[in-house]
Order: sequence, then C-alpha cells, then structure tokens
Amino acid sequence: MEPNLFWIAPVFALILFGLSFRRFKRPPPAEEGPPDLTSVAARLVQQLRVPGDVEIDERELFQALEALDPDLLQPLTQVPGNSALAAAEAFFHRRLGQLQGLISKPSPETAQAARHLAIFSFLQNSATAEAAYAAAQKLDPEHPAIATQIGALALRRGDPDSAQRAYESALVLAQAADDRLSSAVAQGNLGVIEQARGNLPAAEALHRSALAENQALRREGGIAVQCSCLGILFDLNGDHDRARRFRREAVSVSDHAAHESEVLELFELLARNSEANNDLEAADAYLQRALAVQEALNQMTAVAEQHEKLGALAERRSEPELARQHWTQALEVYEVQGDRGSAQRVKDVLEANPPPH
Repeated sequence: MEPNLFWIAPVFALILFGLSFRRFKRPPPAEEGPPDLTSVAARLVQQLRVPGDVEIDERELFQALEALDPDLLQPLTQVPGNSALAAAEAFFHRRLGQLQGLISKPSPETAQAARHLAIFSFLQNSATAEAAYAAAQKLDPEHPAIATQIGALALRRGDPDSAQRAYESALVLAQAADDRLSSAVAQGNLGVIEQARGNLPAAEALHRSALAENQALRREGGIAVQCSCLGILFDLNGDHDRARRFRREAVSVSDHAAHESEVLELFELLARNSEANNDLEAADAYLQRALAVQEALNQMTAVAEQHEKLGALAERRSEPELARQHWTQALEVYEVQGDRGSAQRVKDVLEANPPPH
C-alpha cells in the first residue's frame, strides 16, 4: 500500500502562512504627537462660554496652555472637568507667587504669569477673575488683551457702559501696539454693544472693520462671528436678504455656525439686568431687538417666549392693553406649535388679567 501524502500540502501552506505572518506582523502604534494647542484653545473658549461672551481672544488661552505643565495640559485636551481647570489655575497661582518672591519689581515674567492665572479663572466664570485681571493690569497696564478681558467680564455681568470703556481702552492700546487680533476682538464687541443699544450705523462700521481685520489675519472663527453679527444687524434693519448672505458666509468659513445665539443671549442678559435695575424701557428695547432677530430666523418658540416676557414688562409698566397683545401673540404661536402646556399657561395669565374697562 502506498503512503497517503495528501495531508502534506495543507500543513506546508500553514507553515508558510505562519512565517509570512511573523514577517509582516502589524507594527506597533505610532506615538501621538503633541496636541494642537490652537484647536484646544478655540474649543475650550467655545465649550466654556457663558451668557455675555460673544467673542473671546483665544490667543491668551493658547499662550497659557503653552506655559502649562504637560501633566496638567493633557486633561484639558479632552472635555475638561472643573478639577482640571482648577489645577491649571493653581499651577499659575504658584508660579506667580514664586516669581514675585524672586523679583521685587513688576516684570514681563510676573505679568505673563498673572495673565495666565486670570484666563483660567475667567474660563471657570470665577468670582476671582475680575480681581485677577485687575492685578494683571497693574503689572502690565498697556497690554490690550487684559483690557479686552476686563470688557468681557463687564458684559458677563450685564454692564455695557463699563464694557465699552474697557474695549475702547483695549482698542487704543491694540492700535498703538499694532496688535490686529486685539483690535479685531475689541471692535467686534464694541459693535455688539452698539447693536444692543440700537445704534446700528455705528455697529455696522465696527463689525465691518473687525471683519476686515479678521480676514487679514485669516482667523476663521473671528470671520464667522463678525458675519453672524452683520447678519443680525441687517435683520434688525429689515434687510433680510443681506442678513442671509452674511449668515451663509459665516457657515461657509466655520463649523460653528450658530453665532447668533451668543448675541441673542447678550441681548437677553442686558434685558434682565436692566429690569433688575428697574430700567424697564431699556429692558423692553433689548427684548424687542432679540424678538426681531428670532422672527427673522423663524425661531418660533423663542418668539413666543419673548412675547411672554414683553407682556410681563408691559404689565409692570402699567400698560395692560399692550401686555395682553403680547400674551395673545404668544398664545397664537404656542397653539400653532402644538405646545399645549405653554398655551394653557398663557391662557391662565390672560384670564387673570382681563381687558381693562
């Protein structure tokens, strides 16, 4: 009987496959490169923004990230928790203390550490941020980014007058230092303040100048913000075709297209602050501007909510007929939207406030 040799071929093939697999085994994964701090800074500024923040100078955060201990930097490249931000703030607090212990007079090193400490306090919306920037300004009174951030803090607390003074100071310092980025941020935020006050020609000039600066810098985020602001401005002017063109331009240059929300939140923040200060006329004007933009954007739920707020303001101003008009408009929108709960809430308000005789 001849031996059965059919088993040899499959075994031989397996041996060859194994040798090939060993020869061409997958290489170890390549080490990750350093994080893109420009992208990290821009993302953190957007993620951690609060009402009142329209455009923030992300360069300050970029420089602080560059100076941060690498072990503290890594958690910030993800979605950071409060502990990661607090650790970064504590790091610069220690560095500032060490520098001040070594250098008795103000120096560029102490001023830089103070700015880095302040930006992390700012990102946490900390009550210490204003004190941190005041201290930084004492160390470096001619740095435009410090004045810009002081303006941003004033907007956060709904104080457009103090914000305007800070941004105007930042603009003067930026132009003297040929700092185009600080100039662009200051002009853009001054434009938003003028929009909120209804000074649309002044606002348009500021936004167009800020847009030109951002275009020269090829700063896509700034271009998108200014195009969005100009879109809102033309909606307020009733020129909705031009508004849509600027809005499309904003979308085309940035993956974050909803910059209108930042401006609308500021209008509402200023309205709340004015109402708290019993300046009901100013509060009404801010809400009316927000309403006009939301109508242009077809944000109908927001439109109904604004009419509710305007009705409450009219009631406080002893204008019951106007109050009922706003509440009736809110009710109509809620009913069209099929929002029964909100519609019933407004019906209850109307029943509690019958037409004056």
